[in-house]
Amino acid sequence: MQLLSYLKQLRNDTGIFICDKIYIFDYNYMKNDDEQNKAEIEFIQDNPDGIRFVEIFCKDSFSKTNIKDFVKKQNEIIKKSKLIKEELNPDLVIKLLDDYFTEKYGAINFKQVIEDYNISISPKRIKIENHSPSPTFITSPLSDRNDNTFSKSMMINIPKPKKIYIIDGVKCEVNEFEQYLRFHESANVKVTLKYHDKPQVIKYWNVTKFGTHSSLLGNLASGYLRDWKQRGIIGIELEI
Repeated sequence: MQLLSYLKQLRNDTGIFICDKIYIFDYNYMKNDDEQNKAEIEFIQDNPDGIRFVEIFCKDSFSKTNIKDFVKKQNEIIKKSKLIKEELNPDLVIKLLDDYFTEKYGAINFKQVIEDYNISISPKRIKIENHSPSPTFITSPLSDRNDNTFSKSMMINIPKPKKIYIIDGVKCEVNEFEQYLRFHESANVKVTLKYHDKPQVIKYWNVTKFGTHSSLLGNLASGYLRDWKQRGIIGIELEI
């Protein structure tokens, strides 16, 4: 992220990045960029974290110590949330249910009861908000063909795929993403392709030797987004 580069160059340890959220960084020169402590504040009405943000950055009460304490606490919350997500699995749910019903009804053969049920845990799908004009469909004899691609004749006025770039959990611009790739010999990029008529697909792209004259958009156009209209691709997300 370009902000972290500025903090490093200016020898500053406090940075604010505002985009989809407010991000506050407490920069430590002894850590890698992906290890930096950060706080995230969502744009929600009467958000307590937002109120605290205004308080600690107020001219009359500004204090580096308060900022560091706030970021530290928020970073601990982020880490604990990540650990909870990693531990969430069907086995844990079954164990908790077993403990609950055993305490409520006494010794029972819970495993035999649970065999009649399927229990799974998966993240909620995030709805993609696209304010571009809605696609217009037309009928055609070709639309009856059984084809894995999204037929050209089925859709007109389809908007170009929305591109999202993320570094260390923070959205950024394409030039910042390219800069990151140039400063690292290799990077494992998580590529999420979003489709009009089927579930999203996640792939991984090992980027090496991304030079000064390399173009991220050019690589996408000839690679993951090639024939995007026919394939029904409406968005792509690149995350490092």
